[in-house]
Amino acid sequence: MRVEPAPRAAPRRARPPQPGAPALTEPPPSPPNQSEPQAQPQSLATAAQLPAAGRWRYRLTWQGETGEAWIDWQPQGDHYRLSLQRSTTARALPEWQTQGRITAQGLQPETFSSRSAKGRQNAQLHFDGQAGVLVDGRGERHPLPEGTQDRLSWIWQAAALAASAAQPLRDGDTLQLWVSAWRGPPQAWTLRAERDEEMPGWLRLRRQLPEGALLEQLLWLDPARGFLPVRLRVRFDDSERWELALDMPPSAPLPTPASP
Repeated sequence: MRVEPAPRAAPRRARPPQPGAPALTEPPPSPPNQSEPQAQPQSLATAAQLPAAGRWRYRLTWQGETGEAWIDWQPQGDHYRLSLQRSTTARALPEWQTQGRITAQGLQPETFSSRSAKGRQNAQLHFDGQAGVLVDGRGERHPLPEGTQDRLSWIWQAAALAASAAQPLRDGDTLQLWVSAWRGPPQAWTLRAERDEEMPGWLRLRRQLPEGALLEQLLWLDPARGFLPVRLRVRFDDSERWELALDMPPSAPLPTPASP
């Protein structure tokens, strides 16, 4: 995972999809050949860049229904637990939870799970950093690139990378990281910084995808509140549409951190 700043004189645009880039419905890209030289992960001052323990409430929109969501962040020494709970007025949605270690490179997931409202485990992924192996939701093993995140930890990791950048990210700057899929090998993600005219004080990151992809992922961070994730949008054609919005006014101070 790394930060790639655009030249200050002329911000770099994200490279367009290369011919033959995989569409969303095709298998995700394979991890890099370990024999080839790879960029070293960026070192983070984790104590300063990751927020204190806390629990935040978000307004939820899911498939046209409204509800609420809670993100619970609990760092304890060099370990962490991060969970996302969502429910609408009509139903409770699966809870996501990631647990792992806090390192000089940020978050290092060890397990990621999805559980139904009744406690039934829908999927679980295991990350073995020492062996360099990811075990996906089907029990299949895949190479694990260093710094790989899961479907929840990437949000916190992106915030930590943005906060640790040598200079504030500008329109066209990109963040690079690996993110696990529900099944199959991890995917290489590029998050591109964009200007948001409605909320100019926030940093908006858009996942770069091949032209014509049905997926859209956007993340908003608030630098004034330690790059706290304030909004998230996920859209996959018409089969999955959901959005989170922090249930606090932009000028409100952060709540007092909860005890671990």
